[in-house]
Amino acid sequence: MEGARGGDAVFDDGFALHSGTEGFTLAGGGRRVTVECLSGYAFAQIFAPAGKEFVALEPMTAPTSALTTGRNLPIAGPGEDFSAAFRIQIDDEP
Repeated sequence: MEGARGGDAVFDDGFALHSGTEGFTLAGGGRRVTVECLSGYAFAQIFAPAGKEFVALEPMTAPTSALTTGRNLPIAGPGEDFSAAFRIQIDDEP
């Protein structure tokens, strides 16, 4: 969503990440917040409800409703490991 503007926008949207190492950045109020998916996250959700002054950037290992649909649901079998990592960076806006 490079270049998307928030303002009065309302979001409750899921996204498939192409490389699994993409990030999302929000800027405003003198700060810039970036959530970078480092590994194990193939999806992300952006939630900005109407009338609220917050936005949630959520790295996700599976798409919404994957537990009910089974679609793109990573499953670690007995004795297998699964790991995922993300990074949050907060900077002053230039």
